[in-house]
Amino acid sequence: GPPLAAAAAEGIDVFVASGDCGANGGTAIYSPWFPASDPFAIGVGGTQLNVTGDQYRSENGWSGTQTTCNNQGGSGGGFSVLPRPPWQVGPGFSRFPSQTTRGVPDVSLVAGTALGMFFQGNDAYVEGTSDAAPQWAGYAALLASAKGASHPGFLAPRLYSVLNSSGYPVAFHPILSGWNGYTAGYGWNPVTGIGTP
Repeated sequence: GPPLAAAAAEGIDVFVASGDCGANGGTAIYSPWFPASDPFAIGVGGTQLNVTGDQYRSENGWSGTQTTCNNQGGSGGGFSVLPRPPWQVGPGFSRFPSQTTRGVPDVSLVAGTALGMFFQGNDAYVEGTSDAAPQWAGYAALLASAKGASHPGFLAPRLYSVLNSSGYPVAFHPILSGWNGYTAGYGWNPVTGIGTP
């Protein structure tokens, strides 16, 4: 919408949770949540992290779908009614040849595995794409700071340029398994977007 377009024009990235109820978002039809589906937002999906001790092993797309949402159903995603932005292209889209609209999510982070944190003086556990989205905002802020830019410009087109480069499997963990009503796979997918950093 207009506020998100204005933010993107100013180089301000808005990271939005894709939802925690799978591709159908707690309804009987597959439809990604708004505003994650807005072309000027960066939709953030979820993964489940697999570790051994403190060693990364792999990630799966946060799996599941529910017609009654209790926020435990999996990474939100799919195809919206909004036009697909010209920069949203690359490996993975060919698996969905009949879909020509905005794909969600763009990226993901751990959401289906509870993460420990210290909050207001207490140990707490958090999960969900509403936790993953602000983490992505933090990563973007760190990246901008490292590059010395207070407003580095709308990040989404650059994320997809990485997807289309030979550096993609180095910069991102492509998520090869998981299901939210759609199936994850190499490149972009409607479960985890282009993956996790």
